[in-house]
Amino acid sequence: MHTHIIPRCAVDWSSGRRRFEHAAFLMPTDSFLSLRKSLRGAVDDLLDAEAMACLKTQDGLVSIVEALARYREEGRELFPELYVIDDLPAVLRALPGSQHVPIGNGPRDAATMAKALKQCAPLAQDGWVVYIHREPDRFSFGLMRSGIHALSVPIPMCW
Repeated sequence: MHTHIIPRCAVDWSSGRRRFEHAAFLMPTDSFLSLRKSLRGAVDDLLDAEAMACLKTQDGLVSIVEALARYREEGRELFPELYVIDDLPAVLRALPGSQHVPIGNGPRDAATMAKALKQCAPLAQDGWVVYIHREPDRFSFGLMRSGIHALSVPIPMCW
């Protein structure tokens, strides 16, 4: 928004004279701030940096980030960790003693990623995290966690 000074005419009824006053108004312009556009750019940059560029993944991640900002299930706020991965077996091998529970799969689109969040987020606690596995023609999703013994590597450190 920009501030514009706009002259306006007022009539002094006691003298019948016109006088001009200036008023400042905030006027909308053609440009505006779009958080979704900024988020889409940041997600696109992240996917490019990780060699994971894909329009369907980008759309899904933008939707998930927006959903996580206000995510509630049965009246309580949830902040699940979520990982989008290309090679689930390799990730599990990097986590000695890890466990994973497949929950579902679907077409490679934003709706499947939203479904993954809806079905898995309430269960992602006590070390469990949500994963979305990008396969050539679909997304599969579920929960995983690193081993529960003292020498286990936390998931964020395995990459």
